[in-house]
Amino acid sequence: MKRTKKRVLTITSVLVITSLATFKLMSNKKRVEEETRIASEVCETYPVKVSVTESSETDIIIEATGRMESDSELSLKSEINGSVVKIMVEEGDYVTTGNVIARVDKEVFKAKEQYAEAYYKQCLADYNRYKKLADKDAVTGQNLEQTKLKLDKAESDLIKLKRDLRKTDIVAPISGTIDNIHVEIGALVGSNSMIADIIDNRTLNVELKLDEKEILNVKRGLKAMVSVSAYPDKEFVGKIKSVGVKADKTHKYRVVLTIDNSSNYLRSGMFAEVRINVGTKSIIKIPRKAIIGSLKNAKVFVVNEGVTELRKVITGNLYNMSVEIVDGLNEGEKVVTGGKINLDNGTLVSILNN
Repeated sequence: MKRTKKRVLTITSVLVITSLATFKLMSNKKRVEEETRIASEVCETYPVKVSVTESSETDIIIEATGRMESDSELSLKSEINGSVVKIMVEEGDYVTTGNVIARVDKEVFKAKEQYAEAYYKQCLADYNRYKKLADKDAVTGQNLEQTKLKLDKAESDLIKLKRDLRKTDIVAPISGTIDNIHVEIGALVGSNSMIADIIDNRTLNVELKLDEKEILNVKRGLKAMVSVSAYPDKEFVGKIKSVGVKADKTHKYRVVLTIDNSSNYLRSGMFAEVRINVGTKSIIKIPRKAIIGSLKNAKVFVVNEGVTELRKVITGNLYNMSVEIVDGLNEGEKVVTGGKINLDNGTLVSILNN
């Protein structure tokens, strides 16, 4: 009897231990399955950083570059033949309109002018004498007409020689700085020979090339800020002087900016960076790093309820590290800025910077 009870207790204990072990194993299995499921879910999502789109009033800035050119610049040339006897200026001198730059030998021209003047006076006397005779029918009308033709030619020659004599003084037709002298004393010059370059830097022009989007917002009289590498901490104010109405072969429009350089800081030939503020508008901007591909064929990943959508967008102007989105995004949408490398259309993601 005692053995039977003992056996029953033993069997009962074994059953209890077995049941406990089975329960423990089942609990562990459920916990492992739950952890595996969670791990599987974590592995199926990719962490990303996003930026929420929002519209804002933004200055519309057109940026362009160009080369400064003086408003008045010319190469002074001789209009007569002769020998240079005097140079009145040096390179770097400032001259005003009418100042003598160089002088050509006058002697030959004076002699010719004196002879022409004497001949003219003779022709004039002959004409007056023939006119009186013609009034008395002492000479024919044909004789009078020939005398008048000689007088007219003598007068024309005299005017030309007086002009040539004046041109022996080669004068500045504009005010400006002598940039380069091309002749020396004793040099023989002919008509159209180079004498000197004169540059007026008091007003400088910058020629810009703008595309069809930009040109629509640019008007005459608009102010622009100009910077040059020679003065990195200084900006100069310019004004739009003219706006092209026809595109060139590259589909660009010519815009000319003028700058008051009476302070003489700037020089012709300097490279200029120009910023034109053409107003403000409400736009959607996103970080440049959110763009996939080029700006001309741009795409972004949009996150909606934890799922990515690869969406094509149309970009506009650049603003430092941001880019304007003209079409393809609405305000309040989330675009991926970090973690794009593993993404595709329809990828599950978790937002790190929520």
